[in-house]
Amino acid sequence: MNDLNSVLLSGHLTDEVTLKYSPAGTAVLPMSLAVNKSWKDKASGEWKEEVSYFECSIFGRQAEDLSKELHKGTPVIVTGTLRQDRWTDSTGKNRSTLKLILDDVRILKERERKGGAAMQPEAKPVTVPQPDHFDDDGIPF
Repeated sequence: MNDLNSVLLSGHLTDEVTLKYSPAGTAVLPMSLAVNKSWKDKASGEWKEEVSYFECSIFGRQAEDLSKELHKGTPVIVTGTLRQDRWTDSTGKNRSTLKLILDDVRILKERERKGGAAMQPEAKPVTVPQPDHFDDDGIPF
């Protein structure tokens, strides 16, 4: 059985992005993503908020293209996989960190609505051609 390593997050970039290149010449775009979680405390009735921060990177042509579009505060949806980096620090202690290696980054557009802002993905309408004739004799049910 194969294990599953898949992550989907929605949040905002915490800093300006800087395109870098690996020694092999591969484009790398590291970024930090803030993801907010809010809930109503049952005991006090007050709304609480918690922010989690995730270090992410995307590579190759996508990194080059996105470096022109992403800025501090940009709302995004990202998908990717988790990678654990391990090393021994200067004191001999074993250390590790989790990073999100991105497969896709979707920039969201903020839209004002009553009661606050809602994020909507930019979408282009797609026209799906409809067949002139449909024969359902080949369907087994």
